[in-house]
Amino acid sequence: MIDNHFRDWNWKKVINLGITILTKIQEAVPERNDHCEDFLELPQSLCMKYPDLVSTWEHGVQEWELDPTTPNPFENSLQKLLKLVFTCNLAQEDVMVASQLTQLPLHAEVTPSILIDTGIKLEDQQYTLFSNAAL
Repeated sequence: MIDNHFRDWNWKKVINLGITILTKIQEAVPERNDHCEDFLELPQSLCMKYPDLVSTWEHGVQEWELDPTTPNPFENSLQKLLKLVFTCNLAQEDVMVASQLTQLPLHAEVTPSILIDTGIKLEDQQYTLFSNAAL
C-alpha cells in the first residue's frame, strides 16, 4: 500500500518537473538581469566616487597580470603587518620570560616564539604550495 503511494507521488513529481523548472527559470531570469545591471553599475559608481583609487587599483592589477612578480593587489597587506606585530610581541614575551627565568627553555636555541613563528611560516608555505598546485 505504501509503495503504491510513493510511486504515485514520484510519478506526479516527474510529470510536473517541466512546469516546476519553467516557473523557477521565469523567476530567476529577471533577478539575474537585476544582478547584471548592478554589477555593471558598480565600477561606474566607484569611478565617480573614488577616481584616483580606482585608477591606481586598475594600474596595479594590469601590472600584476603582466608580471606576477610585482606585488599582488588582491593580497591583504594588513595581514602581513599583523604577522610582523605578532612576531614582535612574541619576541618581547621571550625576552621577559628569559629575564625572569621562571621557565626553563624548551631548547637552547629555539624559544617558544621561534617555534610558533616557524609553524606560521610553515602554514603559509603549505598554503602557497597548495594554491600553486591548484593552478
